[in-house]
Amino acid sequence: MRVTDNASLWSVGAADDQGGRTLTVAGDVVLARNDTAQLAADAFGLATRLEEVGGDLVLIDVATAPDGTFGFWHLAEVGGDLRLEGPSLAGNPFPVLAAVGGSVTLTGVVPDNGGRAFPALATVGGSLEVTDDPGLPWLELPALTSLGGDLLVRDAPILDRVDLPLLEEVPGTFEVTRCDAVIALDWAPALRQTGDLTIDTNPSLVDVTGLYGLEAVTADVHVTDNAMLGDDAALALVAAIESIGGTVVVTGNGP
Repeated sequence: MRVTDNASLWSVGAADDQGGRTLTVAGDVVLARNDTAQLAADAFGLATRLEEVGGDLVLIDVATAPDGTFGFWHLAEVGGDLRLEGPSLAGNPFPVLAAVGGSVTLTGVVPDNGGRAFPALATVGGSLEVTDDPGLPWLELPALTSLGGDLLVRDAPILDRVDLPLLEEVPGTFEVTRCDAVIALDWAPALRQTGDLTIDTNPSLVDVTGLYGLEAVTADVHVTDNAMLGDDAALALVAAIESIGGTVVVTGNGP
């Protein structure tokens, strides 16, 4: 199902909740560049009735409805990717989403309510990617226990934290790059293993002791060009990791 490029679409027909029944879509659901697509989606029953998406769920430049009431209140599972691009939705539009089979990607998201929370999301089969998000101050995933790919946080200038209290493993790359507001990497206190570890060009970063619980990095460690983090602190992190399977690069850090 696709609703795209409708600059002034408020309704697409009879908005009927079909007796309150939930709705499953076997394929993709895409809402793109609809200035008021929330009400269009609601007319289709997506916002209030969608329970499962078998494919991808993609929201691109979806503005917020005037009353602020739009959300996938019953959506519990996305079989493919969840992609949020451009202006985000107000409030918490995914309160019961528990599983995403593919990756979760937030790009260019500028939340109307500050940060973004996925309070029930426990499983992400692919990667979690936060890239080029100029207005995102924080991200919370308090229930996430299983991640199948990378954890990538790049070019998020006001983001200072990603809360992942239950996550124990990142099978791919754990990367934090060009995040100007990050002071401490204490995001994942339960983290014990990752593939690559990359901490690069975070000018305010001074504390990496929150990663001392890491027992194994199966590939490479790069701690580079963090202006306020001394090489001594970076090397202390390296020393705290019991097993590193690849190379270690520590260079260009501050005093």
